[in-house]
Amino acid sequence: MELGLAVKIRLVFISAALLMNSVTNASNVKIYDAKRNFGILIEGDIGPDTLDKFVNVLTELGSRTVVVHLRSNGGRVHEALQIGILSRKLKLSTSVPSFNANGIPDCSGESLTDPTNCFCGSSCFLIHAAGVHRSGEVIGLHRTYLHHDLLKTMSGDEAASASNALKVDVTKYLKSMGIAEEIIARMFSVKSENMEMLEPVYIEKYFSGFIEEYQEWIFAKCGPWRKALERVKIRRDEILAGHGKGEVADLAFLEKEKPTIENGRACEYKERFNLSKIAFDEFYRSINPDKLKVAKKTETKPDLALNPYDQIIKEMDANPNITKNSRFKPYVPWWKKWVDYFQSLSN
Repeated sequence: MELGLAVKIRLVFISAALLMNSVTNASNVKIYDAKRNFGILIEGDIGPDTLDKFVNVLTELGSRTVVVHLRSNGGRVHEALQIGILSRKLKLSTSVPSFNANGIPDCSGESLTDPTNCFCGSSCFLIHAAGVHRSGEVIGLHRTYLHHDLLKTMSGDEAASASNALKVDVTKYLKSMGIAEEIIARMFSVKSENMEMLEPVYIEKYFSGFIEEYQEWIFAKCGPWRKALERVKIRRDEILAGHGKGEVADLAFLEKEKPTIENGRACEYKERFNLSKIAFDEFYRSINPDKLKVAKKTETKPDLALNPYDQIIKEMDANPNITKNSRFKPYVPWWKKWVDYFQSLSN
């Protein structure tokens, strides 16, 4: 794929207004997993060069891109909107960090340049809103705003008018991405110097899995595997509370649910992969009709080695909080093998 695509994408999506927040932590945009080449990582503040970096990596990965992994405290609204529009155009998924068992954002194993980037807040949320499939839990909200250095040069009426225009534009964008009005209203109610974390009930309702227009389609394709995962989580919590049914019964239950979860998750990832691949090929064809070679009509198989089973077992074996915690001792042989594995599949 020629490098000129980066310029062409910018020309398609550049907007006239410069809408920005303060930027202090330069962004790092790279392939999320160089071995599998399945996603893009945006880390750090979203700045004036983040879009260019994003497009360059997108150009390198091409239709192998599936997920945009967001690790950012925010930044320029202008850039975030453009990245979001492009991500939706290409039907990409988005992912933000999740919390670990201690309620702390967990980006272990990601080699971030700055651990404080294990977060998605402010204008980072605007990009997350664009995903056709969304995952993760660490989302911080506050209103978008014009740079305070710019606001200081305006009269009160000018500032109010400009701020309202920004609100109108961002609201229109979020509605186009299917974000609920209660989330939009809440975001604008939070002052720029504050940050409110989105509670689990809203994460589950609005930012877990496919967006509304694809939900019934993916259910028809891949079945009720997420319901099976919910049942496993309920049984896990019962075991933790000392109310398990006994090792034999609990293990039999988990073994029974495993095929539904494994097959459904693999199916969903395959459909996410194909969805973005088709969108990318169509988009590239529209701006480069003479350059794109139409792929043979064979199904592209995603790298299903993404199942983290072996890595999870390795990490859990080395985790003293698990191997030394007396609550787990009666269940160690299979607890490590299944319950936390299923928990990992929720993303």
